[in-house]
Amino acid sequence: MEPTPIAECICETIRINQTLPSFCTRSQSFGVRSMSQPRPCSPSHPQDLVYTRQGHVQNVTLNRPHALNALNLEMVRELTPRLKVWARDHDTAVVTLRGSGDKAFCAGGDLKNITFSAQEGGNYGQVFFFEEFTLNYMIDMFPKPFISILNGLTFGGAAGLSVIGRFCVATEKTVFSMPECAIGLFPDVGSGYYLSRLSDNFGIFLALTGHRVKGRDLVRVGLASHYIDSAQVNIIDY
Repeated sequence: MEPTPIAECICETIRINQTLPSFCTRSQSFGVRSMSQPRPCSPSHPQDLVYTRQGHVQNVTLNRPHALNALNLEMVRELTPRLKVWARDHDTAVVTLRGSGDKAFCAGGDLKNITFSAQEGGNYGQVFFFEEFTLNYMIDMFPKPFISILNGLTFGGAAGLSVIGRFCVATEKTVFSMPECAIGLFPDVGSGYYLSRLSDNFGIFLALTGHRVKGRDLVRVGLASHYIDSAQVNIIDY
């Protein structure tokens, strides 16, 4: 399978990170260069990711509703090797990803741990972004249908779990935004590719302002492939 332009953007970010000399080491578990192990600021709950299976459909639920299903490093490290297995598993035909509850699909990366680590002089943020981008690359290159169901807030890093996948489903509760612009960061997770290709410079507008796009408008502007009512979300499993 040839790399897509989104994958090439993410790969370039990974290659840049690989040139950082002070904290790069060989990671046997992921088969890529990774950064030194950070000291996590809080432990990951064992049920931060919930897996259910129905026939040939593998469902994954981001299960941190108290944190709007924000993605932390432990979740990234758990999901990445599972995607590798499902990609080769003949009994897995489709993978779906959703958020727990009806408030958020995912509020992006775990900024709380990133901020605390930076204040203590740690490198949690560097490690997190490197491994998050690796996961984004795998989602973009996943050889089987990958369906993200954005039933709620979809902020920042959540786009790397959804927009770059094959199918992205919005509901009337979907609110898409790149809010990191408001704190001096630039949109990443492959957004340099897909935002720049939205019509009428709309992607540039989103990157500069963090404007929120809601519901059916995600399909209209090209950020989602499909739209359903939130009441139909559970039907997707069958």
